[in-house]
Amino acid sequence: MTNQLETLRQEIDSIDAQIFDLFKQRTAVAKQIGAYKKEQDLAVLDPSREDAKREQVKASVSNELEPYALELLEVLMNAAKAVQETAHEL
Repeated sequence: MTNQLETLRQEIDSIDAQIFDLFKQRTAVAKQIGAYKKEQDLAVLDPSREDAKREQVKASVSNELEPYALELLEVLMNAAKAVQETAHEL
């Protein structure tokens, strides 16, 4: 393996670590949102919020990256919904 490849892989590993730290933070906030929604008797699913997030992502990435960014957003939103649905059970 070349030094350049190893260096680039280490950079990816560092970025991944940051992403997972942010994911943990996002999940903690999603739990708080779930608790709030439970207290206020609000539905976990908020289609208008999800649509707004999709539009925000589309506006923030190139056309080339858009499908991948939207796929990532779906994963994040699905994880948040799952956490919100189970937040009151934890």
